[in-house]
Amino acid sequence: ALGFTRLREVPLRASVNFRIPVDLAAGFDIANLTDPDGVLFPMDNAMFMPSGDSGMFIPRDSDSIVFGQGTRSDFSYDGDIVYHEFTHAVVDSTSGLEAATVDDQGLDIGPGALNEGYADIFAMFLTGNSGMGEYAGAGLAPGGVIRTLENDKRCPDDLIGEVHEDSQPWASAAWELYDLYGDVIIQPYFDAMASLTPQADFAVAVRDTLAEIESQVDAATAAGARAEFERRNIVDCVRAIEGGGAPHPQLHGEGTGSVSIRPYVPGYMFFHVAIPSGQRQVRLSFDATAGGMLAGSIIPYVLFKKGSERLRI
Repeated sequence: ALGFTRLREVPLRASVNFRIPVDLAAGFDIANLTDPDGVLFPMDNAMFMPSGDSGMFIPRDSDSIVFGQGTRSDFSYDGDIVYHEFTHAVVDSTSGLEAATVDDQGLDIGPGALNEGYADIFAMFLTGNSGMGEYAGAGLAPGGVIRTLENDKRCPDDLIGEVHEDSQPWASAAWELYDLYGDVIIQPYFDAMASLTPQADFAVAVRDTLAEIESQVDAATAAGARAEFERRNIVDCVRAIEGGGAPHPQLHGEGTGSVSIRPYVPGYMFFHVAIPSGQRQVRLSFDATAGGMLAGSIIPYVLFKKGSERLRI
């Protein structure tokens, strides 16, 4: 009756005590990975896995939510994480938000960030608190929580090109509005989410959410929501970080093998530096340290613009 046509099984199938044949701290061991009697290592994570081929994991004949047997805790015992992963299943069966898209600024991780943001938002609506994963995060994450929605993160200053981190301006705005207005915003948030297309970004989600709040609650609440969205700069965010100041902590990038854009792949974010008149030299520092299982190398390109002229080096 709620339109979750792709949630075919009731209850949704769940896998618990999930472990993997990879020690994430040590990297891939091909011999162990391909040995049916190999060692299984803890997985400090949980996920929604749609039916079909799921890449490195076992293909599934139905949608399922999966909870890792972690190094310190069983992730299936954390209510925040259960709500978070179930929301991913709901998003998949309604708006179907994708991981990323391409817009006039380049690669946009907005759809994936919205997906993660909604998973945190509805977990927060159900628990009434801003902490995500207090049980599973104890001893693993700083402060004992995996994430907290009680923050002042905004676009683009706090974006790094990773969906969980980049969801924070959107999700933390919802926490502020929930703290101000309470349960009246829950249904507008759900209806707006369910109406999105798979390539929706922050701006589209803001537009649809404001329309639902104004229609279902009142204009004053919608005005308050707009003010919060504007404070986070998610109404119309240009993903260009003003450089020349403190170093940006990290920036994830995509490669030509992951998207069909060649020979260069535009980044999720850019750095912009205004060169003073008369400046004869500019020194840029870029640490291309690779990290993670799927890490590779990044070669940065710099675009110079003077008036209408462009020069790439």
